[in-house]
Amino acid sequence: GEYFVAAPAVTISPTNMNVFYIGVDNPVSISSPGASSEQIIPTITGGGATIRKVSAGNYIVNVKTQQEVVISVSANMNGKVMKQGSMKFRVKSIPKPKAMIGSADGGQIAKEILLAQGGLKVVMDGFDFPVRYNVTEFQMTFNTGGDAQAPLTSRGSRFTPEMIAQIQRLRRGNKVY
Repeated sequence: GEYFVAAPAVTISPTNMNVFYIGVDNPVSISSPGASSEQIIPTITGGGATIRKVSAGNYIVNVKTQQEVVISVSANMNGKVMKQGSMKFRVKSIPKPKAMIGSADGGQIAKEILLAQGGLKVVMDGFDFPVRYNVTEFQMTFNTGGDAQAPLTSRGSRFTPEMIAQIQRLRRGNKVY
């Protein structure tokens, strides 16, 4: 018979996107034909990155700085460590979330809609990675045409009773920040 000997191959695929994001868990699947998940030895360089195994073939990458990252994979084949391949990844910062009340992120809003929403939410426009932010605190300031008032603080995403009372007193043209 005739045989063909192929070079070692490796599969490294980010399970969410083709980049790593700073400060969050980035799931990655790693496999190599002919090597079991127990034989795989991944290493990572650049970006102050770390990699840890979470299950067979599945890893979590954490990156600290916006610098290219390289994952290199070797396999321990009967006591001999053989290089399987490597892959470069881009690193990006997570975009800032946008604070919204209902579907509005600014501009005019009816007092009734403002009251009906009951608080703030944050969204990540155009960002597909599963990162969720929770509002832990916000300040609301009212400009009703007179003297500037001290800001009211909420320790969460919901309007406080004081904020609701102030919103109910608003008139057309008043501003809320």
